[in-house]
Amino acid sequence: MAKAISMTATVLGLACSTVSAQTPAEAVGAPDFPAGAASLEATVLQQRLGGKVFRVAPKASAAWRLQFNDNGFYYINTESGYSDSGKWRIEGSSLCTAPQKTKASCNEVRLSDDALYLKRDSGEVVKFEPR
Repeated sequence: MAKAISMTATVLGLACSTVSAQTPAEAVGAPDFPAGAASLEATVLQQRLGGKVFRVAPKASAAWRLQFNDNGFYYINTESGYSDSGKWRIEGSSLCTAPQKTKASCNEVRLSDDALYLKRDSGEVVKFEPR
């Protein structure tokens, strides 16, 4: 159970994990955004997330399923069986989440080649893959 909680906390960048340098930056788990990745306006980011479901595959933990409802609530389920939910909002070009089981967090999101990338607090950049 503690391991699952830790995995979920990392989805929002709350837990620090070791990230090795990778090339190219577009690789999942890269330490930087892909070259040319651009910040989005808050309204555009809200539209790209709201009502959508994504798969995120961090380098050092089980993949996550993220569902962002238009009503401001989100759900996370990991392949290891952990789940949580809470509120989400956009601040500038950052996704801010307030889960029930871990601390709230805001993380920068950028767009590259029509794909969203989130930079976790650990520094790892993960790709949001639409489901």
